[in-house]
Amino acid sequence: MITVNLNWEWFILTCAIIGITRLLFLRFLPLKLISITTAATVGFGFFLVLPILGYSNLFAISVWEYSCSVWLAYLSFLVGATIARQLLGENKVAKSTPSQNILLSNFALVYCIIWVLILLIEFFQIGGFGHMRDVIFGGWAHYELLAQIGGLMQYNPGLSFFELGKIFLDNVFLCLWVLVYIRMPKRAMLIWVVYILTNLGEYISRAALLGLILIPFLTYVMLNRPSLRRITLTSGILLILTLVFSSWDSAVRLGLNTNVSREQVFLDTMRDAGNSAVPATVILSENIRGNPSAYFMALATFLIPRSIWNDKPNEQYNYEMTYQLTGSIIGQGTSVVTSTMLGEAWYYFGWSGTIWLMLMFGFSAYFFEHVLSRNIYFLGLFFEIFYLTVIYIRSTFLTYYQAGIAAVLAAIAVKIILTVLGARQRHSQVAASSIMTN
Repeated sequence: MITVNLNWEWFILTCAIIGITRLLFLRFLPLKLISITTAATVGFGFFLVLPILGYSNLFAISVWEYSCSVWLAYLSFLVGATIARQLLGENKVAKSTPSQNILLSNFALVYCIIWVLILLIEFFQIGGFGHMRDVIFGGWAHYELLAQIGGLMQYNPGLSFFELGKIFLDNVFLCLWVLVYIRMPKRAMLIWVVYILTNLGEYISRAALLGLILIPFLTYVMLNRPSLRRITLTSGILLILTLVFSSWDSAVRLGLNTNVSREQVFLDTMRDAGNSAVPATVILSENIRGNPSAYFMALATFLIPRSIWNDKPNEQYNYEMTYQLTGSIIGQGTSVVTSTMLGEAWYYFGWSGTIWLMLMFGFSAYFFEHVLSRNIYFLGLFFEIFYLTVIYIRSTFLTYYQAGIAAVLAAIAVKIILTVLGARQRHSQVAASSIMTN
């Protein structure tokens, strides 16, 4: 897609209305830099509002109708988050340093090392650095991975027990890595570098790679509390590097000129946002509909493997839309069409989905923050959900919800493990004290 005329009028008007709406909710949802509400506001701005500036001429519906829908979706999100806050109470991000429990720290270190070694072995088994290069830069391995996932349209085997276990263990790693960072920051960063390396053979999106970089950065900000100047400078550098890399990687995948310029970065950034918003308007314009009952069933049963339930609902919204719009399960440049949460709402529930799905999104997002931000041991999972709140507005609520529930289950398990280990160390200390007294 190519931008024709920048629609500054509607863009500025929509930004102003959304900004005013956020200010009206300050009483119920106070402004916080690291909060789910802030993350969602950024996601709405980039993936739903920014396309108005460069791609309003390509919308399948009028720009005023689209702008009103975006505002209504954001309002519904805030209402859902407000309802959750009234029921659950205010979220307070953990700030205190945990007790210096050596047993817990050693357990966390051993677990993290063993986990990254397992991932490293798997990394080399699937092709190592050659496979990694193809996956990142759109080579044959990247195409094969997308084709395998796209095949889920015809038959979705669902998550096996092994895959569910791997997701769970990976979430546990995110929790325990923070514990390692608190006591041994240098070792923790070395472990994280290896962890990023092992994931590059599987993560096929630049967004996922950015998430792997942001989690340790947010951990550093939360625990080390650097100056505002350093945070601003580092964030700006990360943003620029991300936009430049995304522009360059897009050119590689599409077989275009890889010379990066400021104009090209701007156009590619606009395209990345517009590529999702424009297809979403087609869903509403063409009255393309999914099965709402199957969607709710998918929300409730995603943890059940298909090996147990053969007739489990098969919801592959992004791949279905890619096929609808391109005639293929994979689009140009080995890409998949993402049609935003707003498009997902229209796909399953029609125009009214703007309200219902965003209410669920707001409530769920606040609930995830409530569970994951209250304990310092869960900060790794909280930062992951914080980032996913931004990026999944471009994709689907279904996958966001699944990731959030998986994170909550892992947090509960880690809490149990840490409670047991903490009790064991206290028992050992009491026993040692008794011996010294006698």
